Amino acid sequence: MQIAAVVCSVILALMALAYGIPEVQVRGLASRFLLSRGLGPMVVRGLGVGNLIAVVGLMAGLFWNPVGIAAAALVVMLFGWAVAFHFMYGDFGNPDIRNWALNTAGGLGFAVLTLVVLLVYQFW
Repeated sequence: MQIAAVVCSVILALMALAYGIPEVQVRGLASRFLLSRGLGPMVVRGLGVGNLIAVVGLMAGLFWNPVGIAAAALVVMLFGWAVAFHFMYGDFGNPDIRNWALNTAGGLGFAVLTLVVLLVYQFW
């Protein structure tokens, strides 16, 4: 179970890092997308900082599991918000943006899986 927890934590940290760096810099497609939907640059930057905090937490969670659980819960909340945001704007029905929305939903699913694996590893 420890191997699964480590692998899931590292992959989730890489996903959060891939979303977090462009958002902190307010550059790239995701940032332009969020800005076009009415979010301000400081909100986009705040989402990126949340992702980067989760990356640090997931890596620290490799040594102390409760920190990893908290970081995985943070990523679940961030991706949950993103899925709700896509749902609110009807992106799952729009063929041009559906791919982004489905990637976000997949990220949420993997974040939930990681959180469950870390919880089972902690309490098993």
